[in-house]
Amino acid sequence: MKKAISLQKPMPYMRLARIAAEAENAGAYGFAAAAWKTAAGLALRESNRQWAEERCALCENALRREWGVIKPEKEK
Repeated sequence: MKKAISLQKPMPYMRLARIAAEAENAGAYGFAAAAWKTAAGLALRESNRQWAEERCALCENALRREWGVIKPEKEK
């Protein structure tokens, strides 16, 4: 059974949340944090706003702690 395809554009929050999630998965934590912060401001539902704020905080933490950054080993 085929799914019905919606011809409506996704809401601004959903578009931005999708972009933020893709950036986060790619390791672009600075961009993802900014996108999540903006998405939180666009959220109509309180639960979506809280989720976006939590993801923003996680991405900011990941950026501070340099998650995914490979540093060269020091030679002895």
